[in-house]
Amino acid sequence: EETPYTGDELSNAILHLDAAKMSLAVSDGARAEDGVVYATDGGTYTVTLTLTDLNYRWEGGDTVVLTWTITAAENEITRINFDAEWTYARAPEPETPSAGARFGEPKFAYALLPDGFADDYDADLDWTDVLPTDAGSYVLCAYVEGTDDYAAAADYFEFIIRPAEIDVTGVA
Repeated sequence: EETPYTGDELSNAILHLDAAKMSLAVSDGARAEDGVVYATDGGTYTVTLTLTDLNYRWEGGDTVVLTWTITAAENEITRINFDAEWTYARAPEPETPSAGARFGEPKFAYALLPDGFADDYDADLDWTDVLPTDAGSYVLCAYVEGTDDYAAAADYFEFIIRPAEIDVTGVA
């Protein structure tokens, strides 16, 4: 059986478990109580039922192994907060970006957008984790790396650092 990850402890009941006739053992990362198996993290768990009453036998032996898989949940970036534009070398400096995701803590990467960019963020952009400071058009990527618990997620936000204007006075 498969159950998607939620971040909470999940449960799976073993139907028709008769504790007087059989024992139940679970793999690492799971626990069992009163015929219910509990686990939180993504992965595959084994549940081993062994007959303890020799008057009974299952077809194929006295042990049955079941599997329960907690699959990686779908994930998404739910919000990005960042300044859309500011002027080079002028106060106030941009705020540090922030983002939220269904699962995981977002990280940030930045890339300079080439002239004629066509919104293909999977293109071969030169990504860095350092916030740019030079004038130009950029894209911020808020991303979460995938795990056994949840899928990877990414969202993008374009921003501009405008060139600073220079006032020249006293020139005849």
